[in-house]
Amino acid sequence: MSFTLDIPTISIVIASASVIISAAYFMLDVRGHRKMRQTESIIRLSPWFNMGAKEIQEAIINVCSVEYTDYKDYLAKYAGKPNKLR
Repeated sequence: MSFTLDIPTISIVIASASVIISAAYFMLDVRGHRKMRQTESIIRLSPWFNMGAKEIQEAIINVCSVEYTDYKDYLAKYAGKPNKLR
């Protein structure tokens, strides 16, 4: 049994190997980007992790205590006035 390696056969082998290598690289790259996005999400949420339970509870009470009847009433009372919420 004899194998002949001519130019078309070699080019097919090289093309197949490059497709396999690029697919593996792409999978590893996507995995790295996913981990980076997860880390970025945690970093963006980190101010909530630095707050104590009392501060979070005060913030929730502050938001829930806002009184308005409709959107126009909300805009009239609170739009651009952060001190009114406190």
